Amino acid sequence: MSSDVADLVVHVTTGPEAVADIQRAVFAGGPPSGPASGDLADSYPAPSVVGIRGRDIADVAPADLSFLGWDAANTRWSPMELPISYGDSDELTGGLNTGLHYHDSDRARANHTGEQAISTVTGLQSALDGKQDSLTFDTVPTDAST
Repeated sequence: MSSDVADLVVHVTTGPEAVADIQRAVFAGGPPSGPASGDLADSYPAPSVVGIRGRDIADVAPADLSFLGWDAANTRWSPMELPISYGDSDELTGGLNTGLHYHDSDRARANHTGEQAISTVTGLQSALDGKQDSLTFDTVPTDAST
């Protein structure tokens, strides 16, 4: 690529308002052109990426939710899927079954969008009953307007 050369003439006016008058600016060169190299193939101005740091990229379209990972068996970058599916407890705990599980009803309760019977929350009803016994009122209005 030739070196970019600028022929620029600038006149500066001194005083309270310094004004620069650029008379002429001619730049040689332009956007890249010609064959690409390295991790790029084809030619400029629209080369294709065919590698990352000198390692090939598989010419395969990725599936939905896949990512680009290193495929050591084929010594190239390839689209891959995450190996863990839906939080399998054995995969998350190194083979120890800790009772991890997932149900749609758990999600609804965790998001506070579902319903849950008060009797299924340990100790909640007795705690609420205890609060009710401690409520006192100084005066009980007999007229709704007061």
